[in-house]
Amino acid sequence: MKLALFLLFSLPFTVFCQSGDNLFIDGFTFTLNDTIENGISMVAIDIKQGRNTYITSLSNEDGKFQAGLSLGHVYTIQVSKRGYYSKSILIDLTGIPSSDAEGGFLMELRFSLIPDTNKKDRRLLRKKPLGICSYNA
Repeated sequence: MKLALFLLFSLPFTVFCQSGDNLFIDGFTFTLNDTIENGISMVAIDIKQGRNTYITSLSNEDGKFQAGLSLGHVYTIQVSKRGYYSKSILIDLTGIPSSDAEGGFLMELRFSLIPDTNKKDRRLLRKKPLGICSYNA
């Protein structure tokens, strides 16, 4: 059983877990100062299942957050804060055999947020997810 994560950028992030969730996300949002990762508080965490909002939250004072997602759905997770470029990742939890899902999965996500100093060209960061996660048997 494999849960593959393909990322184009470092993505820190966390999610809230509830009974019945099969994927537990432990997340971190940060900005990089030289080689030191500084957590960013009050980052908006928006998780959508299709077009519907599934979870809305904020990162804590250390930049951390947690969530739980149910298998069988596709989710888009977006992190955003004024003064930084928004980032998103697509997580596809469809097609996972129930025998592999027993006990659930844990995923650590890290979103490195970039200060928005160049307001001219945001197209690359806004059009498509910066990463895609899916199950590979």
